[in-house]
Amino acid sequence: MKKKNFIILCVGPMTINTIKSVNLFTKEKKQTINLICSRNQVEANKLGSGYVSNFSTEKFSKYIKKLNNKYIKLARDHGGPFTSDKRLKNTDLELTRCKKSFEADIKSGFKTLHIDTSFLGNKKFEYAVNLYKFCQKKSKKLKNKIEYEIGVNFHGDKFKKEEFNKIITQFGDLKNVKFITGTTGSETAENKQIGKFNFQNSKFMVSELHKKGKLLKDHNCDFLNSTTIKLRKKSGIQCFNIGPEVAYVENKLLFDFGKKSKNPNFNLFFKIVISNNKWKKWCKNKSSNKIKFLSSAHYFYYNKNYLRFKREFLDKNNFDDLVIKEQRKIYKKFY
Repeated sequence: MKKKNFIILCVGPMTINTIKSVNLFTKEKKQTINLICSRNQVEANKLGSGYVSNFSTEKFSKYIKKLNNKYIKLARDHGGPFTSDKRLKNTDLELTRCKKSFEADIKSGFKTLHIDTSFLGNKKFEYAVNLYKFCQKKSKKLKNKIEYEIGVNFHGDKFKKEEFNKIITQFGDLKNVKFITGTTGSETAENKQIGKFNFQNSKFMVSELHKKGKLLKDHNCDFLNSTTIKLRKKSGIQCFNIGPEVAYVENKLLFDFGKKSKNPNFNLFFKIVISNNKWKKWCKNKSSNKIKFLSSAHYFYYNKNYLRFKREFLDKNNFDDLVIKEQRKIYKKFY
């Protein structure tokens, strides 16, 4: 078991600037960060790649290797059936796609795979074991030792002791399962931490998992302050996932520069972001258009209007450097 003050910070590679800020932070602080890729962000080439610079799993892995940074580890976040926006309706077909995604991860040198079967109802335990066995077989064949995170709950689900005990029974003794996704109460929406963190439940889960040599992983740890981070650490949590907050600070700077510039490409880009409804994952219909933009603009950084605005204005005003500076402040909070 890791020593008590050891922290594992996991960051979603929301944008190219996120990757750059993680690279600089980890080299300077000599702290390991896991880059946790959702299937929407980075996906196997044969399944259509992802929205972050159109990275396929294979190209993303090569990009990271060129950074020559031993402090960055590649991990899959929410790998599992129905976790991609490109999901199919048929469960068997989804399982096939999911296995192709995991196989590409293993071939590309990913070190941690999050097996998320939360969409599969009363079969979520059965399918999680099935996928674990598949990945174990592939990793052995490809000679890439994999650690696993198992998750069977949605963000915001309430803690249920009976279900947690079943998780311990099903996955507690599985080889190389390092993390279990926790129902701690953490939850993110808009630019806020809206969850109600439950200290006692979290402390209980940490204690029970430690008996099995496993760690509790807390997702949606965005928009926390030093006090709320310390509370989570006090409960024994050592592993934290963040992403939306990292994207938010970049989108906020983008918005501020856009309004200042009065550039027509920014105005067009703003309309595209609002009309494409990606904000629905994080916002309500009644949320302001500004908040909708700040929560979802990064999904469209490939858009031609954004790229023109970046070239015409952002690149001439140190935008990337300012973003990286703000993102590094977020990582520092956890240490």
